[in-house]
Amino acid sequence: MEIYLINTGVRFDIFSILHNSNGLSMNELAKKVKVPEKYVKMWCDTAFAFKVLDKKGDKFLLKPELNDNLADKNSTKYMGDFIRILASYLGKDMERQYEFIKAGKSFPFHEHDVEFIELVVNRGKQRGTIFIEKVIPLIEDFDKNLIDGLNVLDVGCGGGGFIKSLADKHNNSKFTGVELDKKSVELAKKLVDNENAEFFQSSAHEIKFSEEFDAVTMNLVLHEVNPSYRGEIVSNIYKSLKKEGKLIILEFPYPEKDKEFSDPNFAMGIYDQFFEIIWGTEHITWSQQKELLQKCGFKNVEREFLGDNTYVLITADK
Repeated sequence: MEIYLINTGVRFDIFSILHNSNGLSMNELAKKVKVPEKYVKMWCDTAFAFKVLDKKGDKFLLKPELNDNLADKNSTKYMGDFIRILASYLGKDMERQYEFIKAGKSFPFHEHDVEFIELVVNRGKQRGTIFIEKVIPLIEDFDKNLIDGLNVLDVGCGGGGFIKSLADKHNNSKFTGVELDKKSVELAKKLVDNENAEFFQSSAHEIKFSEEFDAVTMNLVLHEVNPSYRGEIVSNIYKSLKKEGKLIILEFPYPEKDKEFSDPNFAMGIYDQFFEIIWGTEHITWSQQKELLQKCGFKNVEREFLGDNTYVLITADK
């Protein structure tokens, strides 16, 4: 119920409206969102009961601790787009799990509609911020090298949000995005007008780059790669890197041992795998990831949990 409550609030932009005010009465909020007051009352009463909203006299306020999660769209903790995806798409996908599993079929990410892709693009911008704030500082000299100028390939670039965040900040570096989904590439080209960024629609197992890039990034993409092509794709990535180039992977950790299935550090990997069963996604464990990368020629393969442990950083050298 809370998912759908928040979904409605996000669609009416109620959280941002409340965040930018000192609290609003039912009548004031109804005028802002342009719907009858009786519906605003029903929604606010429920949000207050669920402890999403606070109340001061006749005015409603967003709980301060939820500002980053629900109101600030630039925050790395913002969950509005994810809630929209959950409520409008993943529920439908999970409802169809039975029929697709029974038929041995899948409904891939790129077969969803444009609104879904746009929501995922917004999540890509957030991952770009996470990369800048949490990943770059962990890689020796990487920030300095980006400032000086690197040639970077982003595999599975989606709608370009991640590249946009880097291209805006690092004018001397060049960024190339490769993405299978045509709709995502079209959105990326509209979003990113930087001269130091370009995008190609292609399956990653078909890329033919040879020793062109200083670094290759994969942001929550490795688990979505078709298992039939996973080895070929990683081999192509290896070939695309210059000598001593680096592969940088942001991923959800997936449990390997029984005790890890009850460890909160692995929760997002478990949830993500369940959400994406219908997409044909297959998460792999750390030992499988490491074996895959080493088999394709990578060395110094390492993994590190980030911040609140939602993500892991995997790095490997050519």
